[in-house]
Amino acid sequence: MRVAARDASNCCVYLCRHKWLGNRAVQLRAAGKQVLFAYEEAIGFCIGDLVKDKDGVTAAAVFAEFYKAILSEGFTVASVRDAPSHPARKY
Repeated sequence: MRVAARDASNCCVYLCRHKWLGNRAVQLRAAGKQVLFAYEEAIGFCIGDLVKDKDGVTAAAVFAEFYKAILSEGFTVASVRDAPSHPARKY
């Protein structure tokens, strides 16, 4: 929530059920919002427009692509985490 506030973005925190994340993302997009990420603690990640429901497998695949990209730039996950100016820190 602090990252969202810092970047003048919105962050919604709710108790949710299995399909709620995808449904809420559709509602927010219909209202003109951009949904970048949704998460539920039980391996529930909803990333962009890829999958309209929580999906740990898709999240792992997206993370693998991210990891490959930062490695090609000479970074590691830890170095991106610790580098405030790296563009990936925006998300």
